[in-house]
Amino acid sequence: MDSAFKVIHYFREKVKFPPYLVPKNIPFNILNCLWFVQIIFSAAALLAFALKKRKRGNSLNVHNKRFGLAIGTQFLVCMWYCGLTALLFKLFLFGHTIPEELKAVIGYFTKPSIHTTDAVSSIIASLMVLFSLFQSLYQSVRMSLSSKTLTLLGLMYPMQILFHFNASLSLLAEISLNEKHTQYLYDISQIKWFHPVGLAMFSLASQHKYICLKKLSNNLRKNKAGLMTEAQMPVGDWFSWTSCPQYFADLLIYTSIGVTLGLKNTAWTLCVIDTLIKTTNNSLYQHNWYTMTFKKYPQDRAALVPFLL
Repeated sequence: MDSAFKVIHYFREKVKFPPYLVPKNIPFNILNCLWFVQIIFSAAALLAFALKKRKRGNSLNVHNKRFGLAIGTQFLVCMWYCGLTALLFKLFLFGHTIPEELKAVIGYFTKPSIHTTDAVSSIIASLMVLFSLFQSLYQSVRMSLSSKTLTLLGLMYPMQILFHFNASLSLLAEISLNEKHTQYLYDISQIKWFHPVGLAMFSLASQHKYICLKKLSNNLRKNKAGLMTEAQMPVGDWFSWTSCPQYFADLLIYTSIGVTLGLKNTAWTLCVIDTLIKTTNNSLYQHNWYTMTFKKYPQDRAALVPFLL
């Protein structure tokens, strides 16, 4: 890991990229480099799907024997964000100072950086992420089914942890950790127009994600052991327009957090791009499974974004 950081620092300090490759408004730091690596891997997976269609198999939000590992990973991620949210509350609501060691670690990943996000936006965004993660954890426990035929790659879990590690740093990357924010944090004038817009998008997406996953879970027939034995074509709500409304809702959730951050957070923009590529890949896979499984599947139903993709 240290050698990788040295390479990144070398490129940051020694190599002069053309301006059209590295725009001036994108800080060339370790965090953004990690996002670019994630985006490259996600794009490679999407390209692999486009070049060679995956074999027909089960893809309907079910888990194999590693179900406990998946839940454990989600729980650890939730606890990580709980600590992050508590840190933001202590820092911006109660005026505590951040430990120098932690500040050095954050600065190691995020310098050089630009300050585009204020304290209010950061706290609201962290609460939105935390709610979304606990909602996903609840849905994984209560709505997911098991399958003997599905094989989950072991690489999935460290990639998920890396994604949320980058996302959590993105909430801190472009705010000032040295300024005192308590003097104006309770002022209602600090609520900007993009805060209610982002919260409205987030509420809509979270509600329909819950509804659609519940419909999807009800359409999967299972035996007494909880294993899926038969699937029915999902209909109703956002299923009328897209095959994968749960992924479309995830994309809207991360986009709404970007809106709440003020639409200027570069690191979170990279997070949304990575989410778009991943949800596109998963949606095309699931949409392909639907069309192969159900002979009367609606031809006008999009894979991810209604009327577009």
